[in-house]
Amino acid sequence: METLSKKICMLGDFAVGKTSLVRRFVYDTFDDRYLST
Repeated sequence: METLSKKICMLGDFAVGKTSLVRRFVYDTFDDRYLST
């Protein structure tokens, strides 16, 4: 099976959940603690 690789660019204000959204789709986890990235 061939692996499909894509890149995305997440834009938005700080503290809106961009990193949490990516982690949810990639790792199927959600952390509700706020840690600035």
